[in-house]
Amino acid sequence: MTPDQQEPDPLRPGAERRADSLRKRFAASTPRHLRWKWFWRQMAWPVLIVFGVTAAIPLSIMFLTGFRLWADPNAPAIVYADCEAVRAAGVEPIWRNEPGYAPRLDMDRDGRGCDPIGFDGWMKVIARDLGKLAGDD
Repeated sequence: MTPDQQEPDPLRPGAERRADSLRKRFAASTPRHLRWKWFWRQMAWPVLIVFGVTAAIPLSIMFLTGFRLWADPNAPAIVYADCEAVRAAGVEPIWRNEPGYAPRLDMDRDGRGCDPIGFDGWMKVIARDLGKLAGDD
């Protein structure tokens, strides 16, 4: 007996022969491409839906929020010396994808440079952003 064969079962004589017969019958009657047919028929839609949703959600969020995937090559280079210059320009906080952002302006490395100072600073930012949404530019 070769090492890859199992010991014959003394309680069920002929079981190995019947199992081999069934394996051969299944392999002969079902071509290899048809064995996977059930899998693709049953799993194609769930797989497509999962991949579609996982790709669509981040892309729709990026485009709906105006996130730029790449910098505009025609935009002028803006360089702010420090956060006081950013506040004087009225663009605080400055986000990572905005022109003029530099890592030196972002002390906590969260993608938001020159964080507003205190409650009043945040209220000014919220009022400015609400004005932009209302079209009061």
